[in-house]
Amino acid sequence: MEKVAIIIPIYNAEKTLTSVFDRIPKNILFTINEFILVNDSSTDNTRYVIKNLKLNYKNLIVIQHPKNLGYGAAQKSGFRQALDDDMDIVVILHADGQYPPEKINDFIEPIKKGEADIICGSRFLKESPLKQGMPLERYLGKVLLNMVENFVLRQKLTVYHEGYRSYSRKVLELINFNNYSNYFAFDSEMLIGAITNKLKICETPIPTYYGQEKSYLDPLRYGWVIFLIMIKYLLGQYRDKNKNKKWQILF
Repeated sequence: MEKVAIIIPIYNAEKTLTSVFDRIPKNILFTINEFILVNDSSTDNTRYVIKNLKLNYKNLIVIQHPKNLGYGAAQKSGFRQALDDDMDIVVILHADGQYPPEKINDFIEPIKKGEADIICGSRFLKESPLKQGMPLERYLGKVLLNMVENFVLRQKLTVYHEGYRSYSRKVLELINFNNYSNYFAFDSEMLIGAITNKLKICETPIPTYYGQEKSYLDPLRYGWVIFLIMIKYLLGQYRDKNKNKKWQILF
C-alpha cells in the first residue's frame, strides 16, 4: 500500500488554512499517512492555527523555517521530510484555498496505478479560465509563458505555473531538487527536471478560483526568471547526470 503525504507550504494563511483541511473529503482524509506543514516564517497568527490543527490531526508534522526562505524552499523542506518518512506519493496543496482539496484523489490515483510520475493541475483543460474569473493579465501572462516553455522544452503541456501537483517517490529521488530555486520558479524547474529525466507528466483539470489569498509573486520578476531558466536549460544546466555539480539559481 502506497504511503501518501500532503505537503502544505504556508505563509500568512491564518484565515484560510483551517478551511483547507475542512474541505478534504472524509473518505480521502483517512488514506493520508501524514500532513507536512511547512510554515515559512509567517508573520500573522498562522502558528496558532497550526497549533489548533495539531489537536485534531495526529498525523500532522510541522516544519518551522526560522526566516522566510521562499515558496521553493518550503517545498524542498517538505520533500526531504517525505523522503525521510518513506512516503511513496506527495501532493502539494496550497494553504490559501485557491486549489480545491476536494480534488486530491485525482492527484493520487494515477500515480498509484503507474499511469504517471507527476500530476499537474491545470485550469486550461476545460472551460476557459477567463470565463471562470481569471484576471486577463494573469491569463495572458500564463499563456505567453506556456508558449515559450513548450517551444523551448518541446512539450505540449497546457500549463507550467499551477502549484497543485503530485509527485511519485521516484521523481524526488531522481531529480536534484535541492539545487533548484527557492523562489516561485521552483515549479517550472521541477517540470524541467522531469523532462530531462524522461519522466511521465500528466495533467488533470482543476477549476479557476480566487478567494482570500494574497499573491506574493511579482509578475515581471517572475517572467524574467522563467526566461533565464529557459536559457539555463538550453545551456544544459538541468541535466541530472551532473548530479554532483554545485550550481544553484540564486533568485
